[in-house]
Amino acid sequence: MKRMFLLLTLLPVVAMGGASGARLPEFVFTPPPFADQSDPKIAQLISRSAQLTYEYPAKARPLVVEALEMASKGREIEEYDYLYSLYLLEKNCFSGPDSAEFGPGTPEDYDRVAWLLLGLLEGKAGQWVFTPQGRFYLEAYFAVGNGLAWRLYEQAGEDPQKLAKALAVVQPVAALVDRPQYNYVLDTEVRILLKMGRSEEAYRIVHQVLARHPQFENFADIRKSAAYQTWLEELTAMTTEGTSSDGPQPESEVERIQQGLDKFNKYLAKAFDPSTVEWYRLGFKPPDSADTLAALGKQTGLPVPTSLSELLTRYGAPHSPAETDWQALELYSAAELLHQSTGLSAAIDETWGGRPELAEWFTPEQRQRIDRQGVVFGTRRIDDNTIEYLMYDAAGTFLRVSYFQDDPTDAVQFLTALLDTPPTGGSLEALLAEQLREIRRALSEE
Repeated sequence: MKRMFLLLTLLPVVAMGGASGARLPEFVFTPPPFADQSDPKIAQLISRSAQLTYEYPAKARPLVVEALEMASKGREIEEYDYLYSLYLLEKNCFSGPDSAEFGPGTPEDYDRVAWLLLGLLEGKAGQWVFTPQGRFYLEAYFAVGNGLAWRLYEQAGEDPQKLAKALAVVQPVAALVDRPQYNYVLDTEVRILLKMGRSEEAYRIVHQVLARHPQFENFADIRKSAAYQTWLEELTAMTTEGTSSDGPQPESEVERIQQGLDKFNKYLAKAFDPSTVEWYRLGFKPPDSADTLAALGKQTGLPVPTSLSELLTRYGAPHSPAETDWQALELYSAAELLHQSTGLSAAIDETWGGRPELAEWFTPEQRQRIDRQGVVFGTRRIDDNTIEYLMYDAAGTFLRVSYFQDDPTDAVQFLTALLDTPPTGGSLEALLAEQLREIRRALSEE
């Protein structure tokens, strides 16, 4: 009689997925009403299962199912514990630590739980990522989305529709990758893209990951491949410093600048996805007339340097058309400069919407002397806290100074120098080449 009792108590465990190959009961796949706090018994079962899942998945799995059965019968469970339970069911589907072989769970249940959990995490993953709960949502989203996408990829063969389904699963997950330990999700995305014949998109991702984490071994085979090396050589040729593939370098400085901007845009198109290209692609404002440039020189008391004058009249002022406060380069047209502050201290004050500390550091007379030393003709908004100002001086050379609002010490030193011995700048071509190089580096490291 005692043996019969023991057998009867074990039978539900088999039905609950405790034995190899056992299917999960249907109540697992029906989210219950959520409470503010879980029943202590449910919380205890989930906690114990979490402790066992990694090394003893066959022992951990029935504990989760028991907790979910209790919830299906009206015992209280909070949403976090329910989502965590589904995550544990995914983890303990496998036969042991780091195993890819199904053991306590079945492939069918793995897929069903994955689809359910993925849907429940959408909209939650990526929110409040600096809290433990937010990190769990994100980690679960990465693990489940990646696992499901990889299974779809393996099952797809060469079927383009099935591969497209795998890609649709992994791409929103990959878009949230924020730490190197989750780069495995990007690896899955790359493998799917390559199998679909979309190598250009795949190589962009590989290039961006390796720029940040060169030791990421998952891409070792791709990095060594002839196809990727060819792609990388083409990309390198598109940097401002690279050798032009369009023939010899132009003799005119302005033509070289235009060519450098064109190569920058081609680099963006090759190295990044279209949405990124749209944000940072450089275009030209309408060209200025000679009369407008003459009026600007008269108004500022400083003639517009020849190279800038030719650039503005021949091509127009380069700028990024999209509105962004991150790595946004903008040169102003002469027509715009006629109606805005061009002196350095005045331009700093204007672009920030007021910098009262300037009045603490410099007298009005000193600020006027500073502003007469040069003309601010462009900016690069590096981030929310930093703006870099591009200016030319009375000698026709070009300079740059960054104003970091949390610690403007460097900017103050530069402004002070303008009162005595103004620093000497370089050419417009060199200044813009530096800007493009730094934008490329920042985009690659993002």
